[in-house]
Amino acid sequence: MANLNSIFGSSFLADQYEPAREYQLYDPGQYPSQIESVEIKPTKANNGAFVEVKMVMLEGPYKGQRLTDRINIDNPSAACVAIGRGQLTALCLAAGIAKLDDTDQLHQCVVVPHVKVKNEQNEIRTYSSITDYRAKQQQTPSAAAPPVAAQSPPAPTAALATPWSRKAA
Repeated sequence: MANLNSIFGSSFLADQYEPAREYQLYDPGQYPSQIESVEIKPTKANNGAFVEVKMVMLEGPYKGQRLTDRINIDNPSAACVAIGRGQLTALCLAAGIAKLDDTDQLHQCVVVPHVKVKNEQNEIRTYSSITDYRAKQQQTPSAAAPPVAAQSPPAPTAALATPWSRKAA
């Protein structure tokens, strides 16, 4: 038995938070998104680190929904590190950042993640700049519309259901 008052300062009030739900799979495509947070976190095995990028989609059928990318930057595997550094380079270039000293530099940047579905999970393969995305839209009008989902996703709410979002009190 454990007393939660020492952690929460009082009783845990479940009605103040959105319950965790399954993550929604998005159609493969490119979705202009704004970066909300960037954190460096240890790997599960505690033998490396990754950059966790959380962003919200700004337009298209999933407007208001969230994406998370985890970019492996420190790992015993040299191949994993090379892939991760390539992904981080794509993110920085898409955000217009040539020299990244602090993850805060990415905060609020608008980028265009390229989303695929792999093993029943959303996966971001690379990034484009919003400028390149808009230029591509103008060149190919038929590709200007974002992918359309087979079924309409649920309308986003003020407190989106993700394990890391808190319902406003």
